[in-house]
Amino acid sequence: MSNRICFKYNQKNDNNDNFEKIDCKKQVISIKTCEDIDLYELYKNLRKHFEEFSQKETEVEAEKGEYVKINTQQQGKLNQNIPINLLLKGVPGTGKSRLLDKIIEEDLKIKDKPENILRINIHSAITNAELMQGIGMSTTEEGNILYLEKEGLVLNHIKKAIQYPYQPFVLILEEIQENSLNELIGDLIYLIEEDKRTDLREVLDKARDKGINLEIQTFNDITELVDFLIKKGLIDRKQYIKIPYLVENKTEYKPLIFPKNLYVFCTSNYREDKKIMEDNLLRRFTIIELYPKKKVIQEQEEIPEEIKELIGDFFENLNNSILEILKEEIHPDRYLIGHAIFLNVNDKKSFSKALIKVIVEFKDLKELEFETVKEILNKPLELIKNKIEETKSLFELESSEIENLLNAQSYKELIDILQNMAYEDLLNK
Repeated sequence: MSNRICFKYNQKNDNNDNFEKIDCKKQVISIKTCEDIDLYELYKNLRKHFEEFSQKETEVEAEKGEYVKINTQQQGKLNQNIPINLLLKGVPGTGKSRLLDKIIEEDLKIKDKPENILRINIHSAITNAELMQGIGMSTTEEGNILYLEKEGLVLNHIKKAIQYPYQPFVLILEEIQENSLNELIGDLIYLIEEDKRTDLREVLDKARDKGINLEIQTFNDITELVDFLIKKGLIDRKQYIKIPYLVENKTEYKPLIFPKNLYVFCTSNYREDKKIMEDNLLRRFTIIELYPKKKVIQEQEEIPEEIKELIGDFFENLNNSILEILKEEIHPDRYLIGHAIFLNVNDKKSFSKALIKVIVEFKDLKELEFETVKEILNKPLELIKNKIEETKSLFELESSEIENLLNAQSYKELIDILQNMAYEDLLNK
């Protein structure tokens, strides 16, 4: 039988040795001998072996490279009825994001492939480096600073779409009015046009005609792949741009294509669209304007029919009143209220909360005079007052409470009334 190892502990007890030997024998009855070992020395040796093994693995990976290739696996549906560049405009709450979700699910059929979908909220602080390419920094073991190229979210998504030309990929840029896309993805503005896109399915066919089987070709990275397509005459000069290396000391540029299977969907809040009009994007996008819809409120399943009818009528009259009272404005439809605010309204509290959002929109965002807002609210509030008795048992609103809203003389008074109806318990604390 091979020797077993027992560990000796240094204790101040004079009987330490006898105690440890006896304890060891009790724990391992069948042992014949005990040996002491240096645990720290064992740890150092094991660590050394692991570091050497890890270093060899790193060297092998560096030699192998990224190894990208074109994959012809088909999933989802490349739908020619869906514009590859689509801009949805409309006031907040008109279902822009919801429509894009339905396109992804029903038309492109990639709802269950989240890796094919990149959704970015274009907030005011986002930069080109985050979307395209930038410079990252790290520190070596010796304390030296190492600068590396940092691949942005959009550039990384483009590269994935290039590798899977038979699958639809989607790039969604939400709220693009916050920034200029020329500043954020300026390198791509030229390439996103439909006639500048690269259809890699056609490229595969052209390659076969030339006796080249791209499906079995492997490349160290996407740059090498695109370079190969250019040198073999498989893509036209107008189908690629060149972007610089940011860190490496190279005078040449790396080529980039924009694949035709990558759909670019953008959303914009209509009230801010002047910022988009200043750009040269409109001719590159199919533009659809979405307006508030009463039917979305009336199609809710879990709301009683009487309530849906009442809220739908109020909502429709509110937007009609906006268009009428603000008809002298250049674009009165910028002031419309989205139907999302009035979804799930089924009692006095939820109605009051929704109407508070409308008032705050008028007061703080659109900066309308109170007298104008009072005139806008007059017709829809009169309508709901006249119908209130029919739904009183369900809706809980009293006609006297509507009368108070109609008689309010300031924003403060109007908001006070609504807040007391919506947050009475909270305000009374």
